[in-house]
Amino acid sequence: MIFTQGEFLEAHSNDNPMNYYVDSVSGRIEMGTGYNEEAGMEIEYNDADFSIERMEYTPLDDSDDPEAIVSRYLQLPNELPDRVRELADDLTSESENRYDAVKAIETHLRLEYDYEIENVPIPEEGQDYVDQFLFDSQIGYCDNFSTAMVVMLRSQDIPSRWVKGFTSGELSGTEDNQSVYEVSNSNAHSWVEVYFPNVGWVPFEPTPGFDNESSHVYTDIEIGDTEDVDPMDDYDPLLDEQQENAGLEEEEEGAAAVGGDSSFPTV
Repeated sequence: MIFTQGEFLEAHSNDNPMNYYVDSVSGRIEMGTGYNEEAGMEIEYNDADFSIERMEYTPLDDSDDPEAIVSRYLQLPNELPDRVRELADDLTSESENRYDAVKAIETHLRLEYDYEIENVPIPEEGQDYVDQFLFDSQIGYCDNFSTAMVVMLRSQDIPSRWVKGFTSGELSGTEDNQSVYEVSNSNAHSWVEVYFPNVGWVPFEPTPGFDNESSHVYTDIEIGDTEDVDPMDDYDPLLDEQQENAGLEEEEEGAAAVGGDSSFPTV
């Protein structure tokens, strides 16, 4: 499960706390022991409120982005069509900070393109998925809108990621004074998250007809007094694993060079 638009606190099953692991990069929460299938699961979390002042404080070209974020969330196709980048350049040309640039692209997609889930044209062989949506069909569903936004943001050196999950579903009733929601395949949805230093990952909604359930609010805070984001927000377990594996390989090569047997397993 993934809590992309709220702060996960804890989970209980049959009044017993559950063990869980939070991937600080993806936001995915993997539940471990303690789950009682008959009792179900009770989850506690805070609604997400993101400070506009903090996000506006991030300049367009921000050197404070951690290397683990930059190396992973600015990747683009090698042959991205020029007009995709040029459109993003034009949309963000008057933006004074990262938040303004993100909102400019989000607003453009919400206003200038049509949402459709049936008979959506697909790219021809060799045609770029985002280019075809932005300049040819100009209609699509959430995957088209969210993918296009991520690609345009990354073309502006703004770290962003594509998120696939579900909307909250339909309220079907109550049970033991708790609201019960029915979530089906029709609730599948994709959206965008953008990285802001001193804020973290912030959801944005480029698809017309869908609301961003997280709140972007003015908080009247003094930027100079803001606290840094928890360093774990910048932790990339995949990067750590790659570095660890590289270290093991170097030790193996060193042992082989002197005729010794490496005590490390082959990775």
